Amino acid sequence: IESACVEPGNTLCVVDTPFGRLGLAICYDMRFPELFRNFFRQGVEIIAIPSAFTVPTGEAHWETLLRARAIENFSYVISVGRGIFQYFPIKKYLL
Repeated sequence: IESACVEPGNTLCVVDTPFGRLGLAICYDMRFPELFRNFFRQGVEIIAIPSAFTVPTGEAHWETLLRARAIENFSYVISVGRGIFQYFPIKKYLL
């Protein structure tokens, strides 16, 4: 379903805000530490990562990967687990 309406990008999304440089990623991106290293190289201080992990994957990976990306890149990470039951009949992981 998701692959029918979402395409991969080829550039980093970085926004200057009053709070610092903000990098934008999605939950799948958390598996690729080099993406976040590139954010660090561009001076990103805060990374926003919305998530829609399923329960098994979320319990196994979500918080661990969020913490790892923050520690590795000396950054703050902001994330939210979306509850999207109305669109997908799969139980989602909410921390």
